[in-house]
Amino acid sequence: MREIFKAYKLLFGFGKKYCKLLLYKVFILAIIAGLLAPVGIYIDKEIINRALLSAKFNNFEIKSLIPLFIAFAIIALLKQFLSDLSYGYYSQKFQLVIRTKVRGELLEKASKIKYEYFEDEKTVEIIDRTFNDFDNSVRLLFPMYVVYFLTSSISLVGFIVFTAKQAWWVPLVLLLPFFPYLFLQYIKRYDFYNVIEKYWKKDRINDILAEYLKSRNYIREQRIFNSFNYLIDIYEQRIIKRNKEFEKEYKKYWKDNLIYNLIIDITIVINLLIQLYMLLTNNPNTSIGLFIALSGQILGLKGLYSGLIVPILSSVRQMRYINFYYKFYEFENTKSGSINIVPKEIEIEFSDVYFKYPGTDKYILNGVSFKIPKGKKISLVGANGEGKTTLIKLLLGLFEPTSGHILLNNILLDDYSEEARCNIFAPIFQDFYKYSLSLKENIAVGSIDNIDNYKMICEAAESAGVTQFLYKLPNSYDSQLNRDFTEGVDLSGGQWQRIALARAFMGNKPCILLDEPTSQLDPMAEAKLYEEFSNIIKDKTSIFITHRLASTKITDKIFVLKDGKIEEEGSHDELMTHMGIYYDMFNSQRSWYKEENIC
Repeated sequence: MREIFKAYKLLFGFGKKYCKLLLYKVFILAIIAGLLAPVGIYIDKEIINRALLSAKFNNFEIKSLIPLFIAFAIIALLKQFLSDLSYGYYSQKFQLVIRTKVRGELLEKASKIKYEYFEDEKTVEIIDRTFNDFDNSVRLLFPMYVVYFLTSSISLVGFIVFTAKQAWWVPLVLLLPFFPYLFLQYIKRYDFYNVIEKYWKKDRINDILAEYLKSRNYIREQRIFNSFNYLIDIYEQRIIKRNKEFEKEYKKYWKDNLIYNLIIDITIVINLLIQLYMLLTNNPNTSIGLFIALSGQILGLKGLYSGLIVPILSSVRQMRYINFYYKFYEFENTKSGSINIVPKEIEIEFSDVYFKYPGTDKYILNGVSFKIPKGKKISLVGANGEGKTTLIKLLLGLFEPTSGHILLNNILLDDYSEEARCNIFAPIFQDFYKYSLSLKENIAVGSIDNIDNYKMICEAAESAGVTQFLYKLPNSYDSQLNRDFTEGVDLSGGQWQRIALARAFMGNKPCILLDEPTSQLDPMAEAKLYEEFSNIIKDKTSIFITHRLASTKITDKIFVLKDGKIEEEGSHDELMTHMGIYYDMFNSQRSWYKEENIC
């Protein structure tokens, strides 16, 4: 219960911060809606009693009943109007606030948390469910459940006032099944919510497969390999199996619910009999009008109980999703130092660096030590899984070393602010992102502060060879890329890689990090591009990671990683003379470049 109050405190905090007037309107609306029920009982009673009295004395005057009929009509219309206003307009308006203001806060938090949270399955689930489930939970908790609960509570109080005048024990009979019903529903619904949570991961896996089946890129491959029917069959079988399992659980819940509803139905009958007893025994506070008015309310007792119980029980479930929000905000932010100065030249040093990924025992890096002088270019080579990309992630501050230190110009990497690090490094990864934006924006994301610097964008495009295909695009740098939009243009893998490379030239950053960014270029094109690169970035500290060794001849030094350690280091000629790991790797690729006399 404490957690539910904590959740509502959070939501009311959002309301006060972003839409205070809406918050007050919702509470006023709930109070008015709640008062309509007891006022309605009074008006119904008066209409019937006055009509019977007039009939008894044969002096029926419609004029005396007109105000009551008008009030009756107003209440009937108000009920529907307030319901539409609450569950329609206000609910959607508050959700819109959450989706804009609060989601903006979530995105800002996501941009600051440690990168390691995005590579761990458990924390990824927390992030995913915070963004996907939180705003819907908020919409239900407020204003829907708040209005539902307040309206029902006020209505019930009015109901109790009328019945208490008949006899002190009548309200007790009215409320008798409420608490046992609430307790039993709480236990069973809690179990049912656990079942729903159990199926969440299965549904997520099925949803991912469904995305494959309707994605343009996947459909193309499925048609080529004629695998569409097979994948559909897998999807259908998974859904059928999931539904059969879920149906068993739901049947249990449905049977229990049948019993609970039977309890309420029996209570309704008992209360109707009590009202009839009060009328037949000439209870001084029971008239025919009150009997009919209260009977109508008693028949709606199930809805009244639901208005009290559903918000409480459903809040228990929604609290699960709200808790994801709290857990998300418990994630640590990336450490950011106080040094904001961006050096014009960078010296990089790894000092006895060990690293293992969070939650694992295997060390990826085992005491790596090396130094890259200012303005020098080095190549990192080695087989898959030797820690090359991990080393770059550590340098970028995406992960922290398990032990050891990384220094930039003899200053600890952690002492630099996050903003400074972003302006020092220009990284390009193999799995770079292809934004559904214009060509200009796709290049400018390399230094977003220079998005309006058209000259810099053009120079970056020229340096990366983007201008080789620029003339083919319909609107030059303003051309929309990707087919997600009507005027979007598809590009080849090699063209996209040149765009990604252009990002590295944005902002004149002193250190270039290239993690296999040319894998989709053919070996000859890759070798020539690296030659061009060598001339363009001659004064920048640079790290090249590649399986194909075209880059190694243009770098000042080569480091060979094996088993998480620097196994060999030296220039191309030195390592070829050494005839070790590098020698074997290079000779196995020599034929790729021999025809053009590159090797």
